[in-house]
Amino acid sequence: MDGISPQLAAPWFLGAGFSALVAGVAYRARTLTFSGAVAAWGVGWLTFGSGTWLAALTVLAFFTSSSVLSRWGSRRKVRAAREYAKSARRDGAQVLANGSVATLAALLVWLCASEVAFAQGAGLAFAAALAAATADTWATEVGSAHPRPRHILTGRPVPPGTSGAVSSWGTLAALGGSIWLAGLFVVGLYALPLEPGWMGLRHVPVRQILLSVGVGGVGGSLMDSLLGATLQRVYMCPTCGVETERTRHHCGTLTRPLRGVRWVSNDVVNFLGTLSGSIIAVLLQMAVLGK
Repeated sequence: MDGISPQLAAPWFLGAGFSALVAGVAYRARTLTFSGAVAAWGVGWLTFGSGTWLAALTVLAFFTSSSVLSRWGSRRKVRAAREYAKSARRDGAQVLANGSVATLAALLVWLCASEVAFAQGAGLAFAAALAAATADTWATEVGSAHPRPRHILTGRPVPPGTSGAVSSWGTLAALGGSIWLAGLFVVGLYALPLEPGWMGLRHVPVRQILLSVGVGGVGGSLMDSLLGATLQRVYMCPTCGVETERTRHHCGTLTRPLRGVRWVSNDVVNFLGTLSGSIIAVLLQMAVLGK
């Protein structure tokens, strides 16, 4: 890093080591696959380097809470989990789907630190993306244990694990996850040392941050469910007659396309959900500033 002062380079070196430690522990704990650990290291390194402890701990809060919930009620969720495209161990695509929008937003805060208004918006987008990922993951993990979820568009009862399914348990979990992440971000904003680009968020009223990030998180989770019900690729097992996200059902039968866009997988839906959360938060911020 010739030409870069040790003070500027320090967060990037520290971030590389800290991210490697977290990814290694998660891999040993079997919450990440090898590709997931590599992706988590990259996301963590870029996030820490551009936002230091505030950004890194916000990402870590999402990941740890989601990992803990994935183990909650595992016996009750086993039927639904069999229809998911992937297991509870997150792979590289899942990590990037949930974390890439937040990482990009954190990089924008760092790169545009002198543009205070832009950095504020990017900071809110960062937190809202993670709030949306948290809300969606909490909703999925808790809601999949509900015995009678309903389709978000038709309101008809559907089997647990169906794309686009919602339930009272999942909805409350999404709301709780979004509020929890937004509140934790605000606490870190005032309790931790910040890089210049992030300092501008301290001039934004706390209630405005909570509103933008909280609503963005819930809105992103809702968009995830809508996309899952409309655009996500869903298959049908001709032997069992069950809808699934898998191309090969757990019974061993190759499944057939049922509905949705071919390239819209669950990972694409998750990415679009976090992106939607960020956009909602920024639009709310702009609406407040426009008054």
